[in-house]
Order: sequence, then C-alpha cells, then structure tokens
Amino acid sequence: MAKLERVGIIGWNYPEWRAAGAYPRGAKKEDFLALYARTWPTVEVASSFYRAPPPQTIAEWDAQTPPGFVLSLKVPDWIVKKPADEDAREGLRSFVAKLAPLAGAKKLGALVAQFAPTFRRDKREADLRAFVAALPKGPRWAIELRHASWWHEDTYKLLSDARVTLVWSALESGRTPPVVTSDALYLRLFLDRELQPPYGTKRRDNAPEMEYWAARLRDEGASASAADVMLSKFLEGYAPGSAATMRRLLGQPEPTWPDPIEDRPAEGPKQSKLF
Repeated sequence: MAKLERVGIIGWNYPEWRAAGAYPRGAKKEDFLALYARTWPTVEVASSFYRAPPPQTIAEWDAQTPPGFVLSLKVPDWIVKKPADEDAREGLRSFVAKLAPLAGAKKLGALVAQFAPTFRRDKREADLRAFVAALPKGPRWAIELRHASWWHEDTYKLLSDARVTLVWSALESGRTPPVVTSDALYLRLFLDRELQPPYGTKRRDNAPEMEYWAARLRDEGASASAADVMLSKFLEGYAPGSAATMRRLLGQPEPTWPDPIEDRPAEGPKQSKLF
C-alpha cells in the first residue's frame, strides 16, 4: 500500500450536501471549500477542464484551505484535444504558470490530462508521444486514457520513462489496468453519468467497485510513495458517503464532519463559482 493515501472528491460546490450533513445547514456557498477542507485532505478541480482558473480564484483557494491541503486540476480540454500542436504546448506552459501560487504554497497536486474515449492508440500514438515530451518540468502529471487500445507495454514504457502517472479509472467502458508508471498513483472512481441531480443521497451501491480498487492500491500499488483517490458524485449519488466508504476500506479513520460556523455578513468575500 502507498505510504501516503489521500481520499478526496471531484468538486465541492454542492448545496445539497448541507441537508445530508457534509456541510452545516446554514453554510453559505462561499464557505464550502473551507468546510470541505476540514474533512478531506485533497480535491480534484474539474472546472479547469473548461477554462483555467483566474488568479483571484487561485488566491481564494489558497486562502480558504489549510497548509498541507492539495488541489489537483484537470488540464483544459482545448489543450488535450490537439496535444501535438504548438499552441497546445504554449497552453501547457501558461496553465502551469498560472498555478505557481499553489505550487509555492505546496498545495498543487497532480495535473490530470483526460483524453476522450475516441482517442485511440492506432491513430494517435504519435500525438500522445508529442504531448508527453512537451509537458513542463515541475508539476506532477497524470494522464487518463479511456480507450482499451492504450493498454499496451509501449504506453506504459512511454509514461514510465517520463515519470508520468497512468490514471487508474473506473469507467462505464471498463477498468484501467492497474499498472504503476510513476512513484505516485492517481485513481478516479467515476463510472457513468446515469445519475441525475441532486447529489445529496446515496442512490446505488458501488461498494464492490471500491473494494476492488482498495485491493489494487494494496497490491499493485504497494511500490508507490503516494496515492490520490478521487470519488465522483456519479459513483453512488453522494460523493462524501462514497469517500467515507473508501477511507474505511483503506483502514483510515472515519471522516470528521465540519462543525457549524458563524454567519458572515452578505458583503463578505465570495468564492468564484466554478463548480
């Protein structure tokens, strides 16, 4: 089992979590991240897939989270769609530069490049090689490949040579092979988009899926120094509950849910609504 395992959730801006107990009932949206960070040590920022966060938002994230908290971000979609282009390479450099305040605060986790299910090895291997070669030094990179053609020794060697993490995924199309390509693991438990809002109650049981991946972390992932495990609202309908189950499966203590907080004046600082 990895020496450091962080269990978190994909996103945090869910008002329905108040009624479920993950946030106090009177909590304001601008307090959600600070409340989230009292319970979970890490989060995946999915909104960066659509646009890179502005400097003010990054500063707010830093201010609202404690030392040691880690934010992993998805690489913007427009970069991943044309991975071998020069403007995509410049986009990567710009994206990393914007995140420098998080890196300086030691709060920057993995940068996750998620490729489409139609991105196939028989047609796009050269593009993936160009993308990996262009990754700026410094951040921890993770790549999510969602077509089975990539489950090949050449893929694993490409990522291993570059010390890039192959994202382990639970998807509608199947499971990623639990191959370790760097000293850190990144697991996304997403499955499908069948469940619709709201996301404040458990609506299906996927404990067997979590048990499977907990075993993979213990066995195939034993050589890794760290692992980030991200749970989606789509897994069971209520991501904090799923994440609590995963913590138990990994032998971690039960989550400590946030205490009630004092009301803030309406004119207080507000968090950018990216989720």
